Amino acid sequence: MLDNTIKVGSEDEIVAIFKENTEWIESKGESGQRAILDGYVLSHMNFVGDSMRGASLDRCVFDYSDCNYVDFKGAKLRNASFTKSKLACADFSSVKLNGTTFRGASLNGATLIKTKINWGDFNKAKLHKSNFQMSYIRNTDFTDANLAMTSFENANLISNNFFNANLRYANLVNTNLTRTNLSNVDLSNANITGAVLCQVLTEGWVIKNIKCDYIFADEKKEVRIPKNRLFEEGEFEELYSWFPSFVYYFKDKMHALDPYLISVIVSGLNKSNEDLHLQIDEIKGEGLYPQIEFSNRGRKMPLKWKK
Repeated sequence: MLDNTIKVGSEDEIVAIFKENTEWIESKGESGQRAILDGYVLSHMNFVGDSMRGASLDRCVFDYSDCNYVDFKGAKLRNASFTKSKLACADFSSVKLNGTTFRGASLNGATLIKTKINWGDFNKAKLHKSNFQMSYIRNTDFTDANLAMTSFENANLISNNFFNANLRYANLVNTNLTRTNLSNVDLSNANITGAVLCQVLTEGWVIKNIKCDYIFADEKKEVRIPKNRLFEEGEFEELYSWFPSFVYYFKDKMHALDPYLISVIVSGLNKSNEDLHLQIDEIKGEGLYPQIEFSNRGRKMPLKWKK
């Protein structure tokens, strides 16, 4: 039976327990004792540089604690909370973090190699230069997170939400991004060569100077884009940049000359404003609501992969 009792200990007591845990690890179980602190409230404490390797910390609350440089390798941390904690250069390698929240936490330079995360929360977390290589992450929220220069190389990132995240200069080489929300994400100067972009949301994404030799449009990596060559420099950005679009609906019916007259207006607007590049994407003259769809400097999304 799951024990949901809230447990509290003094900082001195907790530090002593982790010292025993370190001895247990270093002696390979011959002395010391494994730290079992499931469900403990460890908020507002200082653990800088401590070792929590192999400790049982399920459902622990580390909110607002200083865990910079802490070694969590081999620890149990399911459904734990690190809200607004300091975790710079902390090591979570190979740890299962299912249900764990890092909301607003600072994890700059943290190591999360081969972590397994399901229903995690990194909303507004600072993850600059962190490392998620070869991790398996599903159903996790990275909204508004700072992931600049972070590496997700060879990671599986399935059904995650990166809305409005900063992924500038990120390494997404061979990353599986199936069913991931990349809306409003800044991927400037990132590298996505070999990434799986299947059923991704890309509205408002920024891909300036993105590096990409090729991508896969299916989860099994059977549909390679381009098929038998590499993207030329800047080609991916040119093809798949997202630009604002809007639709003009006709109140009654569309007359035969309306598309021509509107094209003349669009041409005049483009000539009068060098920063404006309106184009007509689609004309629908039939149906209950005749309409013309426009975009500025680009084509419509979602992505329609071109071979």
